[in-house]
Amino acid sequence: MEDVGAFVVTGGDGARVLEPVDGSLDLVDRYDPATQRVDPGYPKPIAGNWPGLWGGRIDAGVVWPNGKAYFFRDREYMRYDIAADKVDAGYPLPIGSNWPGLPGRVR
Repeated sequence: MEDVGAFVVTGGDGARVLEPVDGSLDLVDRYDPATQRVDPGYPKPIAGNWPGLWGGRIDAGVVWPNGKAYFFRDREYMRYDIAADKVDAGYPLPIGSNWPGLPGRVR
């Protein structure tokens, strides 16, 4: 792992570390805090490993204490259900009309 773009702590199996490639987050590592190492077989592309999430890049991510991770790209965001391991139905949605006070675009 050369660069860290964002950490997304998803529960008992460690943290996901989103790695930037060409300025965008599109690889994920699974970091085990007990061993202080990235798990074998990582990094993996986000596409195909996080069901329903965009293929390609992600610009930002955050986890709320409601068990949901929110991922942002350009003018849209997706809500990811960590326990169900998939994007919630009805996403992506526009950032501007759903996150008052934030700019309508994330870069």
